[in-house]
Amino acid sequence: MSEEKPFCKRVTPGFLKKNLEEYKEWVREPLYVCMKCGRVARRARDLCRPVSLESGLKPADEGGREETS
Repeated sequence: MSEEKPFCKRVTPGFLKKNLEEYKEWVREPLYVCMKCGRVARRARDLCRPVSLESGLKPADEGGREETS
């Protein structure tokens, strides 16, 4: 699967049937929420409009594409 697209755009109809384990890794212990679609992820770069769950409505640094461990 291409890592270039945000997570929000990678999850399409039928995605979970083929990629459930990968999806569970993406959403485990989320640090960010997408303000566009409401999905959550550990890495800001995986979302279209990420906002840190810890800092509230403050957008993630670097245009929302920062890397986290």
